[in-house]
Amino acid sequence: MKVDFEQARAALESAAATRHRSAQLRSYALASPYLLLWGAIWVLAFGLCQWQPERSGLIWMVFDVIGVALGLVIVLRRPGRRKSNVVGVRYVGICASLCLFFWAAFFILRPVHSEQIAAFISLTVAMIYLVGGLVLGKWRIVVTGAILAFIMLFGYVFFQNHFFSWMSIVGGGVLLGAGFWLKRV
Repeated sequence: MKVDFEQARAALESAAATRHRSAQLRSYALASPYLLLWGAIWVLAFGLCQWQPERSGLIWMVFDVIGVALGLVIVLRRPGRRKSNVVGVRYVGICASLCLFFWAAFFILRPVHSEQIAAFISLTVAMIYLVGGLVLGKWRIVVTGAILAFIMLFGYVFFQNHFFSWMSIVGGGVLLGAGFWLKRV
């Protein structure tokens, strides 16, 4: 059987498309545990903040440390991970950079209410998902970030007295839903 140029090109294009789709599915599968982890943390931490708003800083400090530690465990136990610790170092570096960014932003902006702090951090997280998804060409991550930004703004405007509950249920729910969505892809 003789294969002409067009058949060979079509076969190579099909193989490249399959390889691209496979890589995309793998990246979604790798992102899923982090969305599930942080979705659960948002449900718990925002829920506690609704009942103890005066302790929201402490609540989030504890849950952030737990989240970063568990995220690092996910990074280091990821199947197929090279034995290099570069990814773990990058993960810790990103988390530390975000903490320093938030500290500097609050130093400059001087928010008055804990809801403002939570809204700013939530909006920043949403933008990280949105921009990261755009850069990486992962439209499901873009959708997650856009929905997260919208529900945060909606909750801040219309449910300010119950903002922490809103973010616990709806914000945490979006992250958990996205985690399950990516896991099933």
